[in-house]
This record gives sequence, C-alpha cells and structure tokens, in this order.
Amino acid sequence: MISARVCAAIAAGTLLSGAGLGTALAQPDNTAGGRLYSFHSRPSGGCPSLDWHVVVGSNNTLSGFIATDDMKNVFRVSGSLAADNKFHLDGKEIGGSGRTGTVDGQVRFDGWLVANIGNITGPSPCSNHTVIVQWFRFDQSPT
Repeated sequence: MISARVCAAIAAGTLLSGAGLGTALAQPDNTAGGRLYSFHSRPSGGCPSLDWHVVVGSNNTLSGFIATDDMKNVFRVSGSLAADNKFHLDGKEIGGSGRTGTVDGQVRFDGWLVANIGNITGPSPCSNHTVIVQWFRFDQSPT
C-alpha cells in the first residue's frame, strides 16, 4: 500500500514537471516553427475582450490575428519574438476603417504575459491599454 505522503510527492512531481514544460514552451527557439499561441483576454478598462491567435514561424517570426469584441473587429498582425521572450506585433484592421496599431510585450518568467497595445490610428478603447494574462501556472502540491 502506498502512503498518502508518497502519493502527494508523486502528484507534486507531476505538477512541477508540467510547469517546467510550460516554461520550456515559452522559450523562443530559432530552429522550430509552427507553434501556435491562442488565448482569450477578458474586457478591462473599457477595452473589450480580445481573442489572440498568433503562430511562431521560422526564426521566431510572428503572424496571426487579434480580434476584438467577440470577433466584431479583426486585426491581422505580424512581428517577431526575441530571445528574452519580448515580442513586437504590427497590426492592420481587416475591413472596417483599416486602423493600424502595435503590440509590445513579454512572456515573463513568473508565468504572466504582458502586452501593451498602442499607436492605434482612429478611436479605440484599447489604445494605450495593457493586457495581462496568466500564461502558465506553477501549481502547488496538495497539503
């Protein structure tokens, strides 16, 4: 019979190895391509919800789209991911008024993604807005 302490140790090891995998996935890799990062950020500070769909291509190029307000407005984005997990995206609205904007951010080593939206041409509640998303979590072992 396995004791509860051994089961807890096994569970903690499994969770920590999963957290390490998340850390490894967040690291840029100049040889790999085709990784997809997709997430939904909730409305905040007047900026509506945002749906992000960005692919990392060869040499850490980024391409994809960011949609606002439940896909009512879509911006095609492209840019790059640096070795320190910082990224830059230039975006142009598809259809609509053709607004443009930029996103500068970083996947931080504490598990959070921070993205600063700016330089949007025309009116936008997301201009000069920062989006903070929990990118990966370090789960704690059961007590």
